[in-house]
Amino acid sequence: MQLQAVNPDYTQERKGKFLYFWGEYPHWVITNEIGKKILHMLFKGAPFEEILVFYKRKTGLTHKEAVKDLYTFLAPLIQVGVIHEEGYPPVIPTVRTQFSVENAAQNITSVVLNPTRACNYRCSHCYTDASQPLPDELSRKEMIHILKEIAPFMRAKILGFLGGEPLLRKQDVLQVAEYWIRKEKGSATVSTNGSLIDYHFAQKAADLPLAVQISLDGANPATCDAVRGKGSWKRAVEGSKISVKSGAPTWLCMVYHKENVCELEDFIALGQQLGVSGVRFIPYNYLGRGTSSELVKVMPHQMVKKVHTILKKHPEWGDFIDQSFFGNISVIVKSAPRYVYCGSGLSTLLIESNGDLYPCINLVYPEFRIGNLREQNFEDLWINSPILKKIRSLCVEDTNGKCSFCTVRYLCGMGCRSEIYELTHRITLPTFFCESWKKSIFEMCWILDEFPELHQRITEQRQAWTSQSELLIDKRKTQILINHILQVIEREEKTKSKPD
Repeated sequence: MQLQAVNPDYTQERKGKFLYFWGEYPHWVITNEIGKKILHMLFKGAPFEEILVFYKRKTGLTHKEAVKDLYTFLAPLIQVGVIHEEGYPPVIPTVRTQFSVENAAQNITSVVLNPTRACNYRCSHCYTDASQPLPDELSRKEMIHILKEIAPFMRAKILGFLGGEPLLRKQDVLQVAEYWIRKEKGSATVSTNGSLIDYHFAQKAADLPLAVQISLDGANPATCDAVRGKGSWKRAVEGSKISVKSGAPTWLCMVYHKENVCELEDFIALGQQLGVSGVRFIPYNYLGRGTSSELVKVMPHQMVKKVHTILKKHPEWGDFIDQSFFGNISVIVKSAPRYVYCGSGLSTLLIESNGDLYPCINLVYPEFRIGNLREQNFEDLWINSPILKKIRSLCVEDTNGKCSFCTVRYLCGMGCRSEIYELTHRITLPTFFCESWKKSIFEMCWILDEFPELHQRITEQRQAWTSQSELLIDKRKTQILINHILQVIEREEKTKSKPD
């Protein structure tokens, strides 16, 4: 049986190693000169026996060792469809329908609830332009009732409290979180500026446990206070100490931009010093007050390279930053899902403080208001909403010409749609930063080759509950090829064991 490999869409060489990237599948591999030769044999078509002979000659390995190596190298390529039987068309993955009534209860992985739009800060980059509460905000009882309606439709019961400043309704947050964690067996995180954390709240959070994420935009007071207000850094650090001392799972979160990215290493070190569970750093976006801010965005590939430099110096920090922007890219590249769009309104939802429902935290515009959960039944909105049907119809394969033919389209999935919509009022355009995203994905391939265990825990966790597209690959054909290799192995081993 001749084996044939699909030609890659992108290749790159660095210091005697070779990156091969197949965009359609998507799949990538980094290999050495011998692996390169094997792949090129497969591009032309070659029997496994011939490849085995070549590999044994080049490496000097025993038959058993060579077979084990080759099987490890080739099996994943066969399983994703990159290698197929010569004379037959390659197996092209297809995307399972993103949403249907039949799988309606298997999609949502995270819901965000804004207890209030009121905020005691006026951060210059606030993506929601939070300040005053909305008229007639939900009561605690109403929040619990709404979450009870949504819970059966969730694959992973992850709840986030945002705002506004959610701790302006501290007791409501604690009691809603208690319902969610104890009754629905979910997990919950509250994102706060840290100024209102006290020992009573922190102890309650520790008991549930409710994770506490504290915004801290820099490693020193001047940098953070410049965007969040005088005294914000000190109050956030004090809140972090109280939260950690009480035993609550605590994270620090920095919105990074050109003015504070130079402090990233010191920010991570500060998190270590404070004893938090981990740190996040997320990009400044042109949303809300961020559209009129003088802050300057850091390009994705620049941030990936910066974190790589820090990791080479502090490899032990890998898991400490696994829920950051860098961690998100590493998980995507490592697990290589086939995203056809961002998942807004499919795997994510936002419940506004007045009961309005939106596809995600960033698409809070009148034209994306799905309905109001005080007035309408969630199941009916979830299945029948014209707004949700429209946004779920987005697909990287046909939304615009640039994304449709991009090599990394299925890892990017067109990226976050909100920023491009904020700036152009068109949701289908490519992101302004797509070339930088592409560079960051290829760069991450090299980083994961250098640090193969990086973010393994979070990768496995997300693979377990992701609701993004599942692939339909002809399992029968791939198993035939793998069985053929195993038969060759068995035949050769029998030959070796026969006496002369």
